[in-house]
Amino acid sequence: LFCLFLNLPTVHFHHCIPLSFSFPFPFVMCFPFGRYRWTKDGEQFDPEEVRGIKQLENSGTLIIHANNGNVPTRFNGLYRCYASNILGTAVSSESRIIVENAPQWPKEEVAPITAEEGTHTVLPCNPPTSADPPKIYWLNSKIEHITQDERVTVGQDGNLYFANVQMKDSQPDYICNAHFQGPRLIIQKEPIELKVIPTNTFSYQKPILIVPETTRKSYVALLGKPLILECIAAGLPTPSVEWIHLNRLNPSPGVTFENYNKTLCIPSVTEDDDGDYQCIARNEHGSIYHTYTVNVEAAPQWIKMPVSQIYGPGENVRLDCEVDGKPKPKVAWSINGTPLKGKRKIQSGALIFSDLQPNDTAVIQCQAHNKHGSILANAYILVVLLGCAAKQMAATLSALRCSREIFVCHTHFSFSFSRFMEDMNPAVKDERIFIFTNGSLKLQEVRHEDAGNFTCLAENDQNNVSIIARLIVKRATQIEEGPINMEKKQGESVTFYCKVLFDESIPKRGIQWRLDGEDIEESDDNNKYIIGDMSLKVTSVDFSDQGTYSCLAWTTLDSVEKSANLLVYGKPGPVSNLEVERQQNHEVTAILISAFFFSHLNFSLTEYNVFCEETKFGPEQMEWLATVPGNQPWAILHLSPFRSYNFYVQASNDQGKSELSSRSASHATDPAAPERNPTDVRGEGNETTNMIITWTQIVLKLSHMVGLKDGLFRRRGITAAFKAISIFQIQLRTSSSNFTQILQCYENNCALMGLWNVYLHS
Repeated sequence: LFCLFLNLPTVHFHHCIPLSFSFPFPFVMCFPFGRYRWTKDGEQFDPEEVRGIKQLENSGTLIIHANNGNVPTRFNGLYRCYASNILGTAVSSESRIIVENAPQWPKEEVAPITAEEGTHTVLPCNPPTSADPPKIYWLNSKIEHITQDERVTVGQDGNLYFANVQMKDSQPDYICNAHFQGPRLIIQKEPIELKVIPTNTFSYQKPILIVPETTRKSYVALLGKPLILECIAAGLPTPSVEWIHLNRLNPSPGVTFENYNKTLCIPSVTEDDDGDYQCIARNEHGSIYHTYTVNVEAAPQWIKMPVSQIYGPGENVRLDCEVDGKPKPKVAWSINGTPLKGKRKIQSGALIFSDLQPNDTAVIQCQAHNKHGSILANAYILVVLLGCAAKQMAATLSALRCSREIFVCHTHFSFSFSRFMEDMNPAVKDERIFIFTNGSLKLQEVRHEDAGNFTCLAENDQNNVSIIARLIVKRATQIEEGPINMEKKQGESVTFYCKVLFDESIPKRGIQWRLDGEDIEESDDNNKYIIGDMSLKVTSVDFSDQGTYSCLAWTTLDSVEKSANLLVYGKPGPVSNLEVERQQNHEVTAILISAFFFSHLNFSLTEYNVFCEETKFGPEQMEWLATVPGNQPWAILHLSPFRSYNFYVQASNDQGKSELSSRSASHATDPAAPERNPTDVRGEGNETTNMIITWTQIVLKLSHMVGLKDGLFRRRGITAAFKAISIFQIQLRTSSSNFTQILQCYENNCALMGLWNVYLHS
């Protein structure tokens, strides 16, 4: 008996499907005819004794019948099928049947949710749990989808999140709809009313994270499965979200960002996706971040499966079962479905049979499992006593001088002796020749004089056979002159040469150029690459052309490769990832981080120049702020109060200056008292009983706050205290007394910065 199994699927049954279910056993080829049996949750299970289930005659297929569209929950469990005949028993993988009641929301009165305009809020969904989670849609009573944008989001948990509510969000009928795709069922939650209370004073706030709630969260991602990470932030104005993979310079090529950058999606996780992912939410009032730690693990996967084979009596057999996974899978062996007894020999994960006899014929199972799943393989051992018949070798074999060649001479059945003859002389006399126990011959360091006929002889007590193969020796391919390392300035062209010596008697041969392991092809659309008979020209090189260029000379028998590196230098690229951190009220630190420099610059930076745009008092105008050394990727900037700044950075090296970076996030400085007082203060009288005092006000840009006022004070003599005078109502009568008039500029809630004195004498 030998049986080939197709893995059973995991099947979900739902009550609301009004059909009969066919639960097929894997395709089985058996001779002679055998029988089938089932286990459920590890216990023997006879389908004929269970109402509502039937096993087809002469088959392992189970039919589970629904009763008025419902499948009883008693069919929940793990099922396994065994197929047996007189030569052994094959075993299927386990299949799980999940039976669920029709999902529904409990009847409840949903209280209205009230939120003040500008604050954040959440409308809960809380769909019924299911082995097959539903898709969530938010609609109104007119069956119109609730519009999602940077401000409004449906989370992975189904809740509806508002980063900040607006008056237009006031609606009485937010309805959460859950679509269960297995049973093709859509259910609705009771409508939720959202009341937005208007406000006259908005409270602007820096971002806060609504999802996730913890400051750090760990995820286990399964190899080959999708991974979704989510960051939903609230704040006013609406925050923007960006992601950083802290363990690598660039994100994985398969990563996508959805839902206005709030969701990071990896469709098929690889080992390189392991590490820390950070989402950063920003608005003009600040930022907040969250770090996800992703640990990539894997269900068991085959490295080497046990192989079915026919053997003769007296042979020794090794069945390999190598698996990979994280955590490391545990491996268990069974014979005919029965766990292996202790007397069997297991060596380095392989099952060893010594001195096989006909009664050792069986079906062997190797099963590996960890917490993420299990895999199972069947392999038959068929021990028979038949005559010898050798597999035909290729009539002609071509080998290369100084290479290694293996002649395969396998016998179908048991043989007691196998040997090779080279031109009718025993091949084992040559120390370069090694004969394997399975009859194959390995010839090392092939020479021209090794060309000729090789004969394989095999015999047992039934008969003997022989087959002949002819060896033709070719000259190995050689690269006489390969490409050399080059350094080129951005915009120049470079040519690599590759002089190859082929054996002209090998018809199929050629040269393939590669960049970092990827084939280079000429294109009709551009002349970036020009490929000659033994040269490659790369025109107008850029930083993206850097890498390892390889010349691969190949034939149908061999290949040889030589490589060289291209280094491109030039002026820096633009600075990226510009961050601004507040240090003191009117002082910030601009942090400059650029992975582009580290990987593509190839010339040391000499300096950074920091520029700004100030937008509060007039049109935008670029101004230089600071210059810092090239080895210092940060700058402390001293700013004026009551301004709104955007920053730019430009890098320089010996080759030139980079383009300006993208603008930073806006940075606003706090108000402050004015640093100057009015100027040109004068006092003149046009009559003997008055004094006209005039001055020049400071410009609005230097006021440091809205609501600038001028104050006038006076005192009699030198020692008297100052008294405030109402401006525009000043009358000083002539007398012999001296008055000191003091004019000062001040702002609401700001301390005086000093006095500017003018002495007036009447």
